[in-house]
Amino acid sequence: EGLAPPRDLPMRITRQHVLPEATVIVAYEEGRAVGTMTITLDSPAGLPLDADYRDTLDSMRQDGARLAETVHWLP
Repeated sequence: EGLAPPRDLPMRITRQHVLPEATVIVAYEEGRAVGTMTITLDSPAGLPLDADYRDTLDSMRQDGARLAETVHWLP
């Protein structure tokens, strides 16, 4: 989506990924991981996007929005 530049890292891990609000789905092909999608529900720990969009997300939260963030990774 152009929100962050491509990086040479094999995966992106944020502090939210280890919380119970995060679900990681792994796609396998012939026993090899070929992609993942992480779905993180908003919680008191916030969302990874809060690092760049805190004001916008806080405004949405105050309006009663229920937020979640999805991140996909393809090797």
